[in-house]
Amino acid sequence: MSRNWHLFRWVHNARSNCFGPLPGTTFADGGKAITNPSSPRLLQFANRVTNTQIGQIVVDVKKVKTFSVFPYSVVDSVNKLQPNAPPSTAVKTELDRIYPPQTAITFSVNELTPVTVEYDLDKSNALADFRSNPLELLKILGIVAVKPVTVLYVNAIDKGPPGKDPALGLTLTAMTPGVPGTGGPTAIANQGTSAKYNGAPSITAHEIGHDMGAHDVTTTGSNQDLMWDHQISAQPCRLKKRDWDLINPPGSN
Repeated sequence: MSRNWHLFRWVHNARSNCFGPLPGTTFADGGKAITNPSSPRLLQFANRVTNTQIGQIVVDVKKVKTFSVFPYSVVDSVNKLQPNAPPSTAVKTELDRIYPPQTAITFSVNELTPVTVEYDLDKSNALADFRSNPLELLKILGIVAVKPVTVLYVNAIDKGPPGKDPALGLTLTAMTPGVPGTGGPTAIANQGTSAKYNGAPSITAHEIGHDMGAHDVTTTGSNQDLMWDHQISAQPCRLKKRDWDLINPPGSN
């Protein structure tokens, strides 16, 4: 039996109000150890008396993976911009609450590293939205060694498209699902006073979802989903199959 695969089933965790799969029993294909990449499989049910099949369900087998998170507290001392970066332990606790039971992915979180750089080139008291203006981000990246999951805690992020509030978090979504090095980095702003979310660790979990390839969710009734807008929902955490298949794609080792 393979020890590096998890069988997932869909359940409701009442304590955390999260829906999602939990690890079940690892199993073998046709009595043999699982060696194929992550993929859906049929789980069959039989009548023990008659030894006949009475039903079957599709289950998703995911490869267990681990990624490292590298958090930075980015200070602009010239323009007096100071982030309120959360401790690494708080980020680790939030990631462990969400990702391992729902995706078979675990994140190790390195110690928070403080860095100082004059990045506020336009004197807006915020990091420019790097989707349209990457110059200020590039100033930071000039002293930060970018890793696959790099998180930059900053004072604030400038407004993006017209009519939109300043972002609490910003990430370039991974171009290759499940490969965080093809996306990112992530920037997290100080918590807004009117935001309903439960702080920077929750926003970090959402943004890392983008770094892993997941997209924002806007479907009505999805306010408990991790990828929902964190400014209007309190600590969402649920991941669905559409998210699993991007964060830990079928067929990936």
